Amino acid sequence: MADFDLTTASLKQTIDGMEKIPVCSDGQAAAVTVDQVQGHLVEQIKPLVDASEAARAGAEAAQAAAQAAAEAVDATGVLLIDGSRAMNAALDLGGHGLVNLLEPVNATDGATKDYVDGKVGGGGGGQLCNLLINARGQVNQRRYVSGTAISAAGQYTLDRWRVVAAGEAFVWTTVDGTAVFTAPAGGVEQVIEGANILTGTHVLSFTGTATCTVDGASKVSGDTVVLTGGQNCTVRFSGGTFSLPQIERGAVAGPFDSRHVQTELALCQRYYCRSRAGARFYSSGAGASIENIVYWPSEMRTAPTTIGPVGGSYVNVASGVLYSPDQYGVRFYLSSASSGDCYAVGPQVTADAEI
Repeated sequence: MADFDLTTASLKQTIDGMEKIPVCSDGQAAAVTVDQVQGHLVEQIKPLVDASEAARAGAEAAQAAAQAAAEAVDATGVLLIDGSRAMNAALDLGGHGLVNLLEPVNATDGATKDYVDGKVGGGGGGQLCNLLINARGQVNQRRYVSGTAISAAGQYTLDRWRVVAAGEAFVWTTVDGTAVFTAPAGGVEQVIEGANILTGTHVLSFTGTATCTVDGASKVSGDTVVLTGGQNCTVRFSGGTFSLPQIERGAVAGPFDSRHVQTELALCQRYYCRSRAGARFYSSGAGASIENIVYWPSEMRTAPTTIGPVGGSYVNVASGVLYSPDQYGVRFYLSSASSGDCYAVGPQVTADAEI
C-alpha cells in the first residue's frame, strides 16, 4: 500500500477539486461551499499532522544519535578502558606521566621506576644484579673436589660456598658451563656481605629440589624478603639440587645475571685469593736478607689470614716467611744461608678474608 501524504498542503489540494455540495435543511435548499468544508477538515486534521511530523523528526534524530554512538564504539581510534582494544601505533602521552603500574611479569611488560632502580647498579644483564657470588660454580680457587667430605663445620669449598656440617660434602655436575649443585642434608650456604645490600625488598630465584632459607626463614623460588643495608644475609640450600641461584632487588625475579668469569673471579678474590711470592739477591754472607711485597689481585674485605709460602724453588735460602698482611698484600722476608746468589721462585701464598 502506498504511503498517505498527510501534510496540510496536500489535503488542501485534494479538497480544492471538490464541487459545491447541495444540502437540504428545514425544507430549504442550501449550498456548502468547498472552502467551508476545507476549512473544517483542516482544523480537525492539522493537530494530527503536526504530531506525526514531530514524531518522525524525533525518530530520525534518535536514529542518527544511535548510529553516531555505534560508530564511536566501533572506531579503531577509541581506546576502551576495559582493555579489550589494543593500540595499533605508538601512544604519545604529550609529556605526561604513566602512573600506578604493576610490577612487570613478562619480558614485554612495562617496568616501574622501582623495578628499574633495582636492576641498575644492582643492575641486570651482567651488571651485578645477583647478590650471590659464583652462582654458576665457575670459580674454585681452593681446588675443592666435588663430593669430598669436609673435616670441620663451616668449611669453604667452591668459592663463597661453605658446607655447614662436618663430614658432609658438596657435590655438583657441570652442564654447558653451569653447575647443578647437590646440597647435603645439613646444607651449603653463602653469606652475602652487608656492604653489598641496599635496604628494601629482594626476590629469590633458583631451579631444583633443594629447600632454601634466607636468614633462617624458609623460602621458595619467587619469594621475596626484606633485607637491611649493612647487615649480612645468609642463604642456605639443603637436601636437594639447585642451580642458577639468585637474590636481586625488587619484587619480581628477572633473568639470571650471567657475569663474565673474570668478573666473577674478581668478586671472589675480595674474600679469598691465591698469589705467589718471590725474591732474589746476591748475599754477602749468611743471614743477609731482603724483603718483597706480595700484592693481592684485589683489595680484600679485611686483613686476611695467610698461609704460606708453600712450594716453589729455593736456592741458598735460610728462611722465607710472610708477615704483616693487610687488605692489599703481605710482606715476604727472605734470608740467605751463605754468600752468593739467593732466591725463592714461585712459592704459593693464600689469603682468607671470608665472612
